[in-house]
Formats: sequence, structure tokens, C-alpha cells
Amino acid sequence: MNNLNRQLLFANKQNYHIYIGERYTGKVDAHYHSFYHCTLLLNGDLSYFQQDQMLRMRPGDLLFTPIYCNHSLYIFSPDTSYFCLSFSAEMMDELVACFPKLKKDFSNLPPIIHMARHERERLVHLLYCLMDEQNTSADSPFQIGNMLVISALQLMVRDVYTTQLLDRKQPSESNYSAVISCIRYIEQHLADDIGTKDLVKVAALSQSSLYNAFKLHTGMPVRQYITQRRIQQSLRLLREGMSIADAAAAVGFQDFSTYYRNFVKCMGVSPSEVAKRLNRSLSKSSPDVPSHLNACIGCILCSAACKQKAISLVDKYPVVDTEKCIRCGECIGICVCGCIPVDPALLQSAPEPSEQ
Repeated sequence: MNNLNRQLLFANKQNYHIYIGERYTGKVDAHYHSFYHCTLLLNGDLSYFQQDQMLRMRPGDLLFTPIYCNHSLYIFSPDTSYFCLSFSAEMMDELVACFPKLKKDFSNLPPIIHMARHERERLVHLLYCLMDEQNTSADSPFQIGNMLVISALQLMVRDVYTTQLLDRKQPSESNYSAVISCIRYIEQHLADDIGTKDLVKVAALSQSSLYNAFKLHTGMPVRQYITQRRIQQSLRLLREGMSIADAAAAVGFQDFSTYYRNFVKCMGVSPSEVAKRLNRSLSKSSPDVPSHLNACIGCILCSAACKQKAISLVDKYPVVDTEKCIRCGECIGICVCGCIPVDPALLQSAPEPSEQ
């Protein structure tokens, strides 16, 4: 209903629409809009899939979605609620006029913005005012709603814009080389205690210069990158038959609870559930699961990435519509669990591209 309302509003040259999403769990299929929108999570837990990233949101997190950006989300708990503010290209132009260095695809902002508590409380109050304005003055000649939208967007962007975009120097090519050197070092020492001093020494940069360059080139802080790579490496070890505890220790997690928490955060599913799914190929109780899905852990990235909307999930397993599938292989490239969402036999029978 909200999607239909938004389509009608923007088709009639309206500039915004706001609603609170709640009382729903499960997957929202991949889609895109002819307008911009942002999501502020109030309660609960959800994952967003957009621009080839899986973004796990926590209460207080804010996320922007560019115009025509293919995205989907998964809502984990029924108590999840969030503001969704959609706004037109004209509103985006006004926002960029206020913040000239802001890119319209938001690529120079963090994928997820976590606002300070007092700023978030002000934003929530402002969004409720905007909802009230939307419900009571749709036919008013005075564009109060538009002004509230711009005020809300300014509040969302202001702090991160000031700290990350104003007067920031772009890293040199040598800084890029330093980041690559650090990544190589991290890959070689995933099981070790990787200290900041070690990385600073490898990069031959100051700590602040290294942190800034690393985040700019990888899109995430150093510690988050190390944690994510350790989790991914542990997943490979689980696929090779190693126990969960041994896999955690092998990639440098001395505390199992820390490993468990980070695994769920990165993968959206527990390591025990992953182990159960990985072992099902050895079980005679699951004869109906195709062999090319033996490694599937239900991360649903393949479904979110498919621009043809050819992949649906049945009992948490990907099912490909062969009439829609164009054999691009993008689902295989984005999958983090190492399974092959598309049957290899289907890829082998890929049609020859037609001449234009």
C-alpha cells in the first residue's frame, strides 16, 4: 500500500512521502524506485541489501538509498519499526545545494550513519511533525512539508558531512599502496593478534592517515575489515569440515561469544545454523536439496542481487526462474557462502548473445 501511495504521489509531482514500517517480518523482494529514500531504524533488527553490500542495521542507524538503486531488505523480528522517508529529485537538488560536496548517489557517505542520541531524538520529533503535516495539509498551497523534509535531510547529513567531507584531503597513490600492503599483511596474519602498531609499521603512515585512507579505499574501518575477513575465513573452514569452536580459534577469536556475535552480525545467521546446512549433504534425510546448493546458508544475497528478479526463495533456498535468468553469473559472484545459486547445467546451456 505504501509503495502504491508513493508511486501515485511522485507521479503527480509530489516531493515526499513518509511512513512508519512495522508489524512485518521476512524478506522484502529486490526492487527500485524513481525517487530517493532513507530509512531510520527505531526498534528491532533488519538487513538491507543494496549496491552489492549486506548492511545490518541496529536501532538508531540511518541509511540512504539512491534513486533507481536495486535493493531489498530482511526484517528479523516483529517488533521492528522504522521511518521510511521518500523524496524527489528536486528535494535532492536542494540538499546538494546545502552540501555541495555531497554526491547524489551518497557514495561519499558511510553506508550506515549512526547519529548521536540527542540529534536522533530531534530527528524523530521532526519526522513525526512531517507525518502530521502529510496527513493534514495535503492540499495546502503552503509548502510546509517540503521545508520539513529539507530540515530533516539536513539534520541527517550535517554531522557526517562536516566530519568526513569538509576540508578532507584525498589520499595519495602512496596511501593507496599502503592500504594494499596492510590488506596483504592482514590476510597473512588473520589468526594472529593484529595490532595497530603492526599496521602502522607496514603502511609507514601515521595512525590517523592510515585509518582515513583505509576506510576511503575499502569502505570500512580497519577493525571491521579484519573481523569480516576472519568470519569469511572461518566460513571456509566450516565448509572444509572443521568444528565451529576450532574454526573460531583458527581465525584468531579467543572468546567464542565474540566470534558468535560477530558471525551473526556479518552473515545474518548463526554459525550453528551454517554448520547444520553445510552438513546436510552428508545426511540422507535431505535428498531433495540439489547438490549445487549444499553450501547455502540462506544469506539471500543472490536474490537481492538479481536484476532480472529471477531468483526467489523457497524454504530459504534459492530457486531460479529459467525464463527470466540471463545466465549473467552475478548471483554466484556476490554469494558469500560459496554455494552456486544457479544450477551449473543451466550456466552451461547459456544462449549465445544476440547481435543488435
